[in-house]
Amino acid sequence: EYICSYRLAKVALPGQLNYKLKRLAKNLNIELDHHNALSDARASGLILEYLLSTNSFSDLNAFLKEYSYNKTGLLGQYG
Repeated sequence: EYICSYRLAKVALPGQLNYKLKRLAKNLNIELDHHNALSDARASGLILEYLLSTNSFSDLNAFLKEYSYNKTGLLGQYG
């Protein structure tokens, strides 16, 4: 299962010019080698960590419930 940091940032971090990974990483001073899979994944995780901490959540499920994010994605055998 996975969650989308883009969708979460749109509701938990209002007022951004846009919510693309490159822009969010820059705004949050997160190092990013854009389109490098490992760097993109790391930046997405750090964005999620930032969203949790700035909204005073230590539990991911409570955070997701607060922002009505009830639809995680599911990767199958081929992605």
